[in-house]
Amino acid sequence: EGAVAAASTATPQGSGEDFCSPTKRAVPTSKQKDEEETELSEARTCPVCYEHWSNSGPHRISALKCGHLFGKSCIEKWLKGKGERCPTCNIKAKHKDIRLLYAKAVMANDTAERDALQKALKKEQQLKEKAEKAAAKATLDLQLLRGEYNRIAQQLADMRQNAEREESPAKEARTELHSSAPKKYRPFRSICIQQTSVRVMDFSSSNNTLVVSAEQSNGTPFFEKGWGFVKLSTFDLGEAEYVHVHKGAIRDIRTAPGDGSLVLTASLDKTLKLTNLVTNSTVVSFALPAPAWTCAWDSTFPYYVYCGLTNGQILVFDQRNTRSHIHALSTGRSLPLSALHHVAREQGAPCSGLLAGTLAGVQFHRQEDDSRQRFQTHDFPALAGSCMWISTHTHERTSRFLCSFRPSEKEARTTHLLASLEYSTESETVFPSIHQRVAAGSLQKTMTRASLLRHPDHLDKLLIAAGPEGNNTLQLWDGDSGATVQTLNTRGSVLDACELKSSSHGRCLAALVSGEVQLFRWR
Repeated sequence: EGAVAAASTATPQGSGEDFCSPTKRAVPTSKQKDEEETELSEARTCPVCYEHWSNSGPHRISALKCGHLFGKSCIEKWLKGKGERCPTCNIKAKHKDIRLLYAKAVMANDTAERDALQKALKKEQQLKEKAEKAAAKATLDLQLLRGEYNRIAQQLADMRQNAEREESPAKEARTELHSSAPKKYRPFRSICIQQTSVRVMDFSSSNNTLVVSAEQSNGTPFFEKGWGFVKLSTFDLGEAEYVHVHKGAIRDIRTAPGDGSLVLTASLDKTLKLTNLVTNSTVVSFALPAPAWTCAWDSTFPYYVYCGLTNGQILVFDQRNTRSHIHALSTGRSLPLSALHHVAREQGAPCSGLLAGTLAGVQFHRQEDDSRQRFQTHDFPALAGSCMWISTHTHERTSRFLCSFRPSEKEARTTHLLASLEYSTESETVFPSIHQRVAAGSLQKTMTRASLLRHPDHLDKLLIAAGPEGNNTLQLWDGDSGATVQTLNTRGSVLDACELKSSSHGRCLAALVSGEVQLFRWR
C-alpha cells in the first residue's frame, strides 16, 4: 500500500493509449468520483485510528516489513496490546520492524511547524510559571521588609514624639516617692471600642500595642462583616484601629514573643491565622479539622505554634510548612481545650512542654525532642475540674502558673490556684506544686479570664487579677498570702485582664469590659 500511496497516475506504456492523444475520453460519473475520493482519503489515513498521519511528531507515518503504513504511535500501541501481528495482513511483526518513512510524495499532514510551536509554548509556560513563583516570593519578602521598616520608623517617630513626656512622669514619680499615700492602681483612662462582642486581649511589649478581639457585626464599605482585632497603641492611647481576620468568632489571641510583630488568632471558623501587626495583612492561614478554642506560641522557637481544638486535639504547626500540622497530640478526652501555654527549661521551668487546660482538668505534655513531634503526657489529678484559663509567669528561677476553675458540686465558687511545675528525675514524672488558693464569685457562665501579674514595686512578688462575673469589679490578690490587695470598680463584668507597660505611662493594668478597655495606672 506504500507503493499505492506514492504511485503516479501515468498510464503504462504499450497499452495502446497515448497520454497526449486527442482521443475523446469518457467523463467520470459521480459514483466514480466518490470512490476516488474514498480511496484518496484511505491512502492518507492510519488504518488503526482512521486519522491522518503526519510527517513529524508521535503520529508520523511509518511502515512494517510487510509494507503496510500506519501512524507510529498507533502501531506501537497495537503491537504492544493486540499481539505481534500486522493489523492489515496479520503477518507476524515486532516493535523492531517499525520503520519511519521519509517520502515527500506520501499524502500526510505537515505538523512540523505546529509541533515546534507547541514545544515552544510549553517552554514559555514553564518559564512563566517559574517567573510568577519568583515574583510572588519577592513580593512577600518585600512586604515583610516594608512592614518591618514601617514598624521601626513608626516606633522611632513615637519615641521622639514622647521624649518630652518622659520627663513629666519621672518628676511625678519623685514627688510621689516622698508622699505618705501608699501606691495602688488608680483609674487612668477608658478607651471605647466601637465594634461589638469584645472577648479576649493580649499586649505586645515590643510594639507597645494592645490587641483586643472584636466582632464587626455590620458590614461597611471599609470593614467586612466578621471577626478581627482592634489595635491600641500605648504610646499615645489614641484612636483604635480595627483589622478584619476571621469569619467566625475569635476564641484566643496571642502576640508573638520577641519582636511581637505577629498576632496569632484561633477561631471557630476552623482556621488558625498569623497576622502582621504593622501591615495588617494575613501572613499564614492554617486550615483546621475542627473549631479552635485556644492557641499558643512556642516560647523558645517562635516558628512553632500550637492550637487546641474542640475535639480534644492539640495540633503543632511549623510556619515554614504551611500545608498542614506537623504533629497532633491527644488529651484522651473529646472535650474542648480551654487554655494552652508553652513553658521552657530556659525560662525557669524544670522541663519544656505544653500546659493544657480542658473542661476536665489540667495536663502537661512534656517535650522530648527539639522537633516538637515527641511528647509525653502527664495528668494532674490535683488540678482536676472545669479549667477555664491558665495564665503563666516565668523568670530565671522558677515558672509559676495560675489555673482558674468554674464552680462545681465540690466547690461552689470560682477557684484560682497558683502552682509551679516540679519534675522527679527518679520516676521521670511532672507534677504540680500548689502554692496558693483563692476563691472568687459563685457565678461563672462566660468563662472570664484571670491574669498572673508581677507586682509593680516588688518584682519578686506576684498578683492575681480576676473579675468576678456579675460583680463589676476587678479584684487583686497577693500571690504569697492570698489576701485581697485591692478591689477596682469597673463599668461592667471583666472579661479579660492583662498587664501593660509603656514609656509614657509606666505600668498599667488593663481590664476588658463590654465595649471598652479600662486602664488603671500604678501611682
